Amino acid sequence: METGLGLTMAFETIKANGMTPDTSNQAGDENFEEIRIPRNSAPVYTDSHRPQAPRQLQVLLIDDDELFRITTVKILEIAGFRATVATGGQEALDSLAAGSIPDIILLDLNMPGMDGIETLQRIRALHADLPILIVSGQPDIEDWNCFKQPHLGVVPKPFTMKEILKKINQAARIG
Repeated sequence: METGLGLTMAFETIKANGMTPDTSNQAGDENFEEIRIPRNSAPVYTDSHRPQAPRQLQVLLIDDDELFRITTVKILEIAGFRATVATGGQEALDSLAAGSIPDIILLDLNMPGMDGIETLQRIRALHADLPILIVSGQPDIEDWNCFKQPHLGVVPKPFTMKEILKKINQAARIG
């Protein structure tokens, strides 16, 4: 199911993390042509307040929205995680089959082709204990019974850097 919220959620994530996107478009074009995030837009932390990723965790982000992937990878890298991306379920499964097993997966639900539910089921068939966080803008997703199972959590979109890091660190402890 396509919600049409991908760009809105990515934009809200950018704003929620204190970044100011520079958008440009051509006359008459309703789509964003380009979004640039200035290098100095990353939150400034002192050493004692910098979010820390435990032991350089490898995170696989599976999401079809390019802007959301770019923004989320930036958040993860600022926090010290190693991030890789897959643009869809099949690409993620191919990566796992090739032996690239992350410490945790961030999985979008609404993707064309193989959606997040099917991707989740196929990953679980191969790696039952791999921590997975479902990332979605679906209303009340944290209350969905299908996601109340071991090694599975939910992160509603949009999220702040603090919220996603807290969820990743919690999931890494159970994984």
